[in-house]
Amino acid sequence: MKNGCLNKQIDPFELKIRLPKISITEDNLWNAFSIFNPNEYHPSLEKQIRSCAYRYAAILTHGKATIGEIQKQLKKGFTVDFTMINQELPTKQDFFLEFNYPNILSNLEAFLIATKSLLDVLSTLLTHKIGKKITGFHRKGPKDKPIYGGRVLNALKNTKESKFPHRDKLISIIEHHKKLWIDNLIAMRDQIVHGGELKDFINFWTVIRAGRKKPYSDVDVFPPLLKNEGEVKQYCEKILKFIEEFIKDFLNITFPPEERCIFLAVHKK
Repeated sequence: MKNGCLNKQIDPFELKIRLPKISITEDNLWNAFSIFNPNEYHPSLEKQIRSCAYRYAAILTHGKATIGEIQKQLKKGFTVDFTMINQELPTKQDFFLEFNYPNILSNLEAFLIATKSLLDVLSTLLTHKIGKKITGFHRKGPKDKPIYGGRVLNALKNTKESKFPHRDKLISIIEHHKKLWIDNLIAMRDQIVHGGELKDFINFWTVIRAGRKKPYSDVDVFPPLLKNEGEVKQYCEKILKFIEEFIKDFLNITFPPEERCIFLAVHKK
């Protein structure tokens, strides 16, 4: 290896498996692994717990990046973008003007997709608890009115309480968060994955009014919005808090701390 260049004969993917690992990471991944610590769980769950950690890190990364991009644009302002518009004033009719800043939308879409992905992987952990195979947070019910997470809820409701004593508590937590944020988030994620476009999103925007001669400036611009959710910045901040709350409740009910301490003690020896 010279100046960061590897010999073509060396396979880094093989080395990653064979050699002991040193990992340098940043805060989002570190925070994710502090919640999804593989050492706290049975070795058979290690792969899924790590997957949850990486999904959660993606949520933190893209959620915070969405907020950061909005704040960056507000700080930068819109003077340059208004230059051409202001040269054409006054207009003869009203126009809806949207500022298509791609970094805001791309991070928001990644945030929604990563969140659904985490819900899928998190749900598979229940397989080890109730003895029924769960492959994700999939819908169930009629096509015109599907129940998001319906298969998970159905599997839990059909599990004997003697096998999973905290079954009803977990059902209650899932149903609470579905109403609070999960259902609408998945619906928006489905717009992206199945429809190719997040229709419920508007970037920074304003309305160019017919006959107005006064130049447009930053004070005329409105923040990015999500239909039925309000401002994107506030939405991301809210959902990040809800996700953390849901993860902790889900794990504490499904794998109580007293159970996890056994495996943590083994790894600390």
